[in-house]
Amino acid sequence: MKDKGFRASALLARNPVFDTMFYNLKTMFGADLRSLALFRIWFSVAGIFDLLNRYSDLWAHYTDGGVMPRSIVLTNFVSDRWISLHMMSGMYMITAGVFILHGIVNFLMLIGYRTRLMTFLSWCMLISLHNRNILVLHGGDILQRVVLFWAIFLPLGECYSYDAAYRKPRKARSNNRDYMYVSVATFALAAQWAIMYISSYCHKTAPEWRVDATSTWLALQLDFFRTPIGDFMLLFPEALKPLTSAVLWWEGYGPYFWYVPIFSGPVRLFAVIGFMCMHLGFVAALRLGNFGTVSVFGLTALLPTWMWEYIVFRRLRTRERLSFKLFFDPGCKFCTNFAIFCENFLLIPETKVLALTEHDREHLTGDGKRHQLSHKGESRPTHASSGSKADRGRDSDEESSEVIDIIPNRTFTSFGNAPWLLCQDAYGVYHSNFAALVQIFKVSPLLWPLHRLFVSARSLVKYGEIVMRFVHEHDKNAPIAPHRPAVARRKSPWKKIIKRMWRISSFIVVQSIVAFLIWIVLSWNASVIGQHQWATPDRYKWVAWSWHLEQSWAMFSPRPPDVHWSYVIQGEMDNGTEAEFFRGEGLFNWEPNTPFTWDRGPDMWRSFKNHRWFKYYENGLNTHPQNNLLRLNYGRYICREYNARHWGGAMLYKFSIHFISDQVDAKRPDQPRRKLPHQTLWNHLCYEKPGDRRGR
Repeated sequence: MKDKGFRASALLARNPVFDTMFYNLKTMFGADLRSLALFRIWFSVAGIFDLLNRYSDLWAHYTDGGVMPRSIVLTNFVSDRWISLHMMSGMYMITAGVFILHGIVNFLMLIGYRTRLMTFLSWCMLISLHNRNILVLHGGDILQRVVLFWAIFLPLGECYSYDAAYRKPRKARSNNRDYMYVSVATFALAAQWAIMYISSYCHKTAPEWRVDATSTWLALQLDFFRTPIGDFMLLFPEALKPLTSAVLWWEGYGPYFWYVPIFSGPVRLFAVIGFMCMHLGFVAALRLGNFGTVSVFGLTALLPTWMWEYIVFRRLRTRERLSFKLFFDPGCKFCTNFAIFCENFLLIPETKVLALTEHDREHLTGDGKRHQLSHKGESRPTHASSGSKADRGRDSDEESSEVIDIIPNRTFTSFGNAPWLLCQDAYGVYHSNFAALVQIFKVSPLLWPLHRLFVSARSLVKYGEIVMRFVHEHDKNAPIAPHRPAVARRKSPWKKIIKRMWRISSFIVVQSIVAFLIWIVLSWNASVIGQHQWATPDRYKWVAWSWHLEQSWAMFSPRPPDVHWSYVIQGEMDNGTEAEFFRGEGLFNWEPNTPFTWDRGPDMWRSFKNHRWFKYYENGLNTHPQNNLLRLNYGRYICREYNARHWGGAMLYKFSIHFISDQVDAKRPDQPRRKLPHQTLWNHLCYEKPGDRRGR
């Protein structure tokens, strides 16, 4: 009788208490590979949409003909540690080409092609874009680049990616795969989010946040930011006070829910969804640029394994999907690639995707009976007829009978040659070629609506079968060679040891670097909120500047602004007519507003066009006296663009930029705004008239 003995490792492995403890620890400090894949997809989508938004202002913001030519950037807004590919040319076509290259990199990151490399290149391109024009940046851009930086060190391509499907060996897809990934990088990513929220909480020190709870009302007073939903919310000022307190305390204490050691999965999911809902509320009431999309999409990386196992896949693991089997012809490259695509992107992980072997082919055209293939390539003869619906099981629904009416069950002898694609449904019925594709649609969690489309449109089945057969015949490779036993090659054990040591040592080095960088970020934010005893030492600050990890999360802090500003651009035409150019979309459709008035007009947000222009006006044209160089170049830009579209008496001769503002009182919300004195920021002369001695 064997001595069972006592082994601590076995006790730990079989003890449910320790299993739960380890599970909670991994949930607290790790990430789920499927969540990282979802993050990769949505964050790439956010990057692509951000590029499209910037592309509409490419000429104005990123070329030498716009408001920020390279000469101004190089002399005033650049560091010797910053590198920008967008600075290599000021021409429109070359800059547009760099934008397209950036978009291609984001798309390759989205599909997971060489994921780590594309993530790094996407971060490099984003940093290059930010360095080209820092005046149009806001908090969403800072969040996007720091989150993307930590993503470089994460395995974003382990699930639902081109790399996982085609560049790595096929792994057994089963429910027992451990999707949890724990490293210093996963902790750093979650810590970055916690740092942002807690730092924002520490900055909100004014009574409007902590005593009167009127900050939400103040924020909604900002005419440019407020949306129609924000207009509706302003009708209930007392109801906004609980929202103010909820935002403040959730930012301050919500991140701690990510590190609760009991029921870690549900509690972490509650915290992530809570922050997502908070950002969706911000987006609904305020125009915040890409801050909302980056926040919501970025938080998907923190979704726990508990959500995938007990909410998502628990509902997807139906009998119909679990019993489904897919076979493909390995002699056809297209068939193999298509089956791998279905395995990785369209079917649940438990689905068996198997290659037809030479042994299977002999049975496909053998004795005229239907056969059932086993996962080892064997076949067992079954009844020649699939029988009625009752034979297939009483739980068969009307949908299955409809498909069988359109795609009748066939014996293997009716297939002719071996099919390029074959599947077995939950009732033991085989479907081949395009009919198998329709069945894949039926059991796919993503494409199941297409199954109804093919059921209702018989012509799609007919033409689809023709197309797929044509692709199969023209992509057919040489017949499968007879199986030959592989010749065993003697491998040196030292190579395996050296390779393993290299992987372990490189992992330790990379994670050590990540730990050092997250310490830089923690100490940087400590100094920003006033904890100077924990501040980053001066000898390490270059690291933050070089890698663009410098950050400050003082949004609407210490309180939302109570002064609301805009511009009036008073212009004079060549024929002496006065007009206003800022109101509406005057500086974007290049049509003046006549007659001239000081009224800002309705929909003030249209005057700024988008958040990029708002930040340019705020950072570049506002009342700071050192902005005269930017105002000069902005005046030249207006003259060039307007006069290129008008001629004769309609040309713009000169104009003045006036800064207008008013102030609200949060303690007396029923009182009208108090108008502040106007300020003339700049006077500009576009050209000289005959006899005019004044220079530009």
